[in-house]
Amino acid sequence: MWGLLFCLAPASQAPAQSLPTRFVVDTRAVCRSSPARNATAGGDRLVGHDLVATRSVEADGATWYLADGFSTPAHACWVYGPYTTVSREWMDRARNTEADWLAVLDHVIARTDVALEEYVTVDNLLSALVKDEIPGSDSALLRYRWLQMLDKAGGAAGGAATPAGSPLQWAWLASHLEMDPFGRDWYVPAQRYWDLFDANRGVPRAEEIAWTAVRVDTPRDECYSNCLLNVIVKQQLPYWKRLPRGAHIQDVLAEAAKLAQSAVDEACYERAPGATSQSPVPAETVAEIRDSLVRVAAPEKLQILRLLEEVERRCR
Repeated sequence: MWGLLFCLAPASQAPAQSLPTRFVVDTRAVCRSSPARNATAGGDRLVGHDLVATRSVEADGATWYLADGFSTPAHACWVYGPYTTVSREWMDRARNTEADWLAVLDHVIARTDVALEEYVTVDNLLSALVKDEIPGSDSALLRYRWLQMLDKAGGAAGGAATPAGSPLQWAWLASHLEMDPFGRDWYVPAQRYWDLFDANRGVPRAEEIAWTAVRVDTPRDECYSNCLLNVIVKQQLPYWKRLPRGAHIQDVLAEAAKLAQSAVDEACYERAPGATSQSPVPAETVAEIRDSLVRVAAPEKLQILRLLEEVERRCR
């Protein structure tokens, strides 16, 4: 815990001119006794902290910063430079919480070696900022990147039915993500992205949020006509209902057409009436898809409408 106590301690050195304030973006950042990655480590993890440094050196293949606020005459606090970025507070002369924490999220999302505990750490820190109503901590872009980080956390949990760690990890996963009942993978459900989109339709990244939502794969196992049509209802239909002229409307319609074609191929394959078929075609589902396309002007919708007619015909 000495890292926290050193915040109030005097700097070990005080050159005349300070360096730009650094913001720690990596969950692995800790104080080192000297500028070397194998040097003695101490104190709490520093992610999310500002570092006021008045000295930097090139060592161990990178720039290191002497963090004055975390150092004492007895214990220097050297921080590995690649784990930090220039603080937006220093650049903008005012705290820009969104920019600083976007840097943290971009950093952790880009990494390929993040442990589940690191995702939990960042999530807890962001939750505290929002709870305290820190300005800029609840922006649409920050929320979007946050969801993307949580999705990566699901991958870090592995494909097993239970995570390798403790019951606390399991509880965190269950409270933040959904489990695919077939593949045993954790993921962020599409509705989380749609809720964010609906609350922020006018922001510059709204289309990107919607495109991410539509690409969340709907979990399914053996899937016949009724199931395939329901996949369209859950996965592609929400996009064209909200964005009938969206930037990705052709791609979304094309994917729906593939599913509709598969539904045609499977429809009442045993040639039994729809009510008793193993692969029925619910009239209400067909009607829902057909009605939802009314406001869509893209010509690609005509193929879906044709396939809906065909899927009905197969079960008559």
